[in-house]
Amino acid sequence: MRIVPWRFDDCQTNGPENAPAAENPCAPPDAEAHLRQHLHPGVVGVLEALADPMRMAIVRRLASGGERPCGWLGLPISKSTLTHHLHVLHATGIVIKREEGTRRMLSLDREGMERRYPGLLDAVLAAPEPPEPTTSL
Repeated sequence: MRIVPWRFDDCQTNGPENAPAAENPCAPPDAEAHLRQHLHPGVVGVLEALADPMRMAIVRRLASGGERPCGWLGLPISKSTLTHHLHVLHATGIVIKREEGTRRMLSLDREGMERRYPGLLDAVLAAPEPPEPTTSL
């Protein structure tokens, strides 16, 4: 049996305040970069993102036109769950996020989706609308 001496991690010994954010091991991971590693690439990832009823509800609400603030969505979910769904939609290229002061503005990336997957977004939005999703267990 090999005995390993106790070590503090770099955050405890060196402190994160002196390291740049990109090199800081104590910084929270980039949520969207993490998601991109776990999502299927291409159209499969887009379809997986759109398969979730809550994400589809977000897409339908944004399809009603223009750029909207996050708070405008008014879905029956917590902020953290909404943030997760928005990260997935942004990581797959369905939604564009833009910061405007303290607000995060959202819109569908219709041009990007049409360029990458012609007709897909229109076909998905033309499908019959299911009942409004409720919070999941």
